[in-house]
Amino acid sequence: MKTYIFRIKKIRIHVIFLSIFLYSVSAYSQALNLNVSDNTQLNIASNTYLKVAGNLNLGEGSSGKIITQASSVNIIGNINADAGSELNILNNTVFAADFALNVNNTCRYSGNNQNIYNWHYGHLILNGTGQMQITGDAGNPTTAENLTINNTGNSLIVGENKALTVSGTTTNNAGISGIVIKSSASGTGSVIAYTAGISAQVERFVSGNQWHYMASPIDNLPRTQINSNNFIWWDASMQWNGLGDYSPWKTFSATNLYNAQGYAFFDNETTLSFSGNLNAGDYSRTLYKSAAGNSDEQGWNLVGNPFSSALDWDLAVADGAVPSGAENAIYFFDDADGSGEQSNYHYYVPSSGGTYGIGTEDADKDIPLGQAFFIKTNTDNVTLNLKAAYREHNAQAYYKNTESEIMRISLSNNNLSDETVLRFVPGSTLDFDAAYDARKLFAGSEEIPQIYSFSWENNTPTAINSITKPESETHVPIGFHAIAGNYTCNVLLQNIDLDYIWLTDRYLNTKIDLKKQSTYTFEHAGGNCNNRFSIVFNQKTTDIQSDAAQNIAVYPNPASDFLNINMSQNSEYSIELTDICGKSLYKAENQKGLLQIDINGFDNGIYFLSCIDNDNNTFSKKIVIQK
Repeated sequence: MKTYIFRIKKIRIHVIFLSIFLYSVSAYSQALNLNVSDNTQLNIASNTYLKVAGNLNLGEGSSGKIITQASSVNIIGNINADAGSELNILNNTVFAADFALNVNNTCRYSGNNQNIYNWHYGHLILNGTGQMQITGDAGNPTTAENLTINNTGNSLIVGENKALTVSGTTTNNAGISGIVIKSSASGTGSVIAYTAGISAQVERFVSGNQWHYMASPIDNLPRTQINSNNFIWWDASMQWNGLGDYSPWKTFSATNLYNAQGYAFFDNETTLSFSGNLNAGDYSRTLYKSAAGNSDEQGWNLVGNPFSSALDWDLAVADGAVPSGAENAIYFFDDADGSGEQSNYHYYVPSSGGTYGIGTEDADKDIPLGQAFFIKTNTDNVTLNLKAAYREHNAQAYYKNTESEIMRISLSNNNLSDETVLRFVPGSTLDFDAAYDARKLFAGSEEIPQIYSFSWENNTPTAINSITKPESETHVPIGFHAIAGNYTCNVLLQNIDLDYIWLTDRYLNTKIDLKKQSTYTFEHAGGNCNNRFSIVFNQKTTDIQSDAAQNIAVYPNPASDFLNINMSQNSEYSIELTDICGKSLYKAENQKGLLQIDINGFDNGIYFLSCIDNDNNTFSKKIVIQK
């Protein structure tokens, strides 16, 4: 026999009963600890308040049972539920520090419109009606070993930013409306389950009247569930030369959408609703590239997250999801104003090979539910694998390694801006590295300023550029493309441990100490410019361009017929002369000694001369042509 001490309306009562008895609690009751033995059922009547100062132990060996009815149960400690035990909740309030459930026990909700407590359930059974709301969030999801949803009209609601994981079997006897994953501007619900063929309704909030890159979380989603206007797919076997090239886009006419495939569509709605069976298995997509053309314009594939939760790209890359011959970076589309003309891209390079992940703007490792993205392959007909094991509830903002050495450079004009990233990664180079870098995809509108970095040897523009931390003076060229106007360049340094970090403006012969000044404003005449700006790194403070300047003489200036450049015989130089808009008018490689440039065909005005030696030391000078 067991002894329980309760207080009912301030009267202390000692109750002794055998474990096979049925026992009821009503009014106001209080206990230090409450043990419900095997084969014992405790009924907590309606309009009852039960407070347990310690723990509630349900089924000391296997099979205790509690039924609560429109009551309030406050467990200061934990609810410990053993295998075979059962807790029935009927329109009541239950508080507990934790719910330690054996995977073989049962918790039933049998009321109407109840909150599903954020506990870790064995077998979670929903017998009620109305909306049963998941309360766990992405940081602390509600979990269950098994889930059963009974009764037509019973809907399990996974609200905005709420999360549910079912590690075993999911049974939905309530049909399509039995599971509803909600989405709005404030966030999207998340479900990770492992049973195939689970009926559900999935919402995906999108900004109305905009183009979107999307993928379906529903297995073989019927095409009829998507707005039939402006719905297109991407032919990866075609060459693509950037956002203004629409050749690879094709009208989609198949009956069902393909799993893990990306699509583009324009819709007036703000919340899309998909219904069918949730994708829960492993999926793969074949990556293609065109047979000929510029290698930078080949092999762009639009794929998508096929799951009803976020997909962890870092985990996917670490597990070998990206095939040999493909690049690790992914590219997200952002239609800023809905026209397609103000669109731009965000970029993410995953953590791999001991490096940390890095993204521009708000891009990070978590690919959202319903999100499509570009990935590039340099080898035709290889397979990208997206496994169910890569799923996660997106719980927090992108992780930033406090040891990371990162530089973020943004270029802005009015309300439009773009960002490029430089970072230090051992073993990387200034040239494009498929494992560590992201290529630059240019916006479809001339109105959006575009900024990127590149190397003098390889002109591939990069949005995220990884280089080895410099041990000597290193120049990283910064290019940009923009219409005429005034622009602001803002530089954010994160943990860069170098004495010497400068932004150089060759056109104005200006250098900015970025450790003292993070913002630089300048005027641009319009067009593409690859030779105006560079970032200069060094381990020790020196005078920028000192070596190159001492070895080069330029005369006369102003000039009228010929411009003379007298260089040292001990090094070779790359020479370029551009106009004020950045247009290259003269180039010469491997020069030393005296070089004479005929400028008789040039108009009067201001020009810029750039000289780069074998060690990437740069000398620049403003030239005036006056006849």
